[in-house]
Amino acid sequence: MKMKVKTKMKIQHGSVVSYNNESTSITTGEDVSEKYQEQFGMLLDQFLTYCVQHNPTAAYNLLSTQCKNLMYQTEEIFESSYYREKFEGDKSYKFQSWSMSDDNYIYLVQIFDNPLTTGNSSNSKYMEDYITISPEDDIFKVNVNGYICRNEIYKKASNDLITAEVTLVDNYMESKTYTINLKNNTEERIILDTREDPQTTYLTDVNGNNIYALLYENNETDLILEPLEAKTIQIRFNATYRNGLEIDKIEFDNIVRDQDRSNSSTLSINL
Repeated sequence: MKMKVKTKMKIQHGSVVSYNNESTSITTGEDVSEKYQEQFGMLLDQFLTYCVQHNPTAAYNLLSTQCKNLMYQTEEIFESSYYREKFEGDKSYKFQSWSMSDDNYIYLVQIFDNPLTTGNSSNSKYMEDYITISPEDDIFKVNVNGYICRNEIYKKASNDLITAEVTLVDNYMESKTYTINLKNNTEERIILDTREDPQTTYLTDVNGNNIYALLYENNETDLILEPLEAKTIQIRFNATYRNGLEIDKIEFDNIVRDQDRSNSSTLSINL
């Protein structure tokens, strides 16, 4: 279901533009702090204006370093997989605060054909993006395409078969990706999850709800540990971002020896 977004209106006070209309959260009704309303609004306007004016180089320079490293390692990748997909042709935009949870200021953006060109003022057809304002070296940058932020964790657990340490989580609007260091504690081949059951690797939130891993995205070799092998893998979980979501632990319920898959071990990592 598409949510209605207030039309972006800039209110001029002398030489200052106010973004108070865009600063009320759709999900909570709270307002972005007055300290940041103008700064965040101007940053979003600048990024989106560069895009609609077909200046992907300038837009790329406003991305956070983390967003670049994870999603758009080069300007060419950004231009081909983000800019061209959303801003080809004559486009316009509007934006509204979506959420302000955990110091993450997320805005919902709508991108549509310019009504001054098409003559169609309904804006019934549009693309959406979620853009997060990200602090970086005493300034602010943007995370695009639903990327929110990275958090460091460093939580570890062990059993007789493996040791696992969760080091990082990258948060997106539709998922969470955890970086996990693994160590095989045996001289046998160990399988972290056979993938025969899609519900044996999952997150548990503080309310006891399970959020399952998307292990079909991993290569088979990601989940295999040779004798005494250590490796780092990423696992994505189907965790839609929402206010109040608190992850309690990661559960691995199907750790097996390759030579004896009939007996499985479990490992729980408290986060």
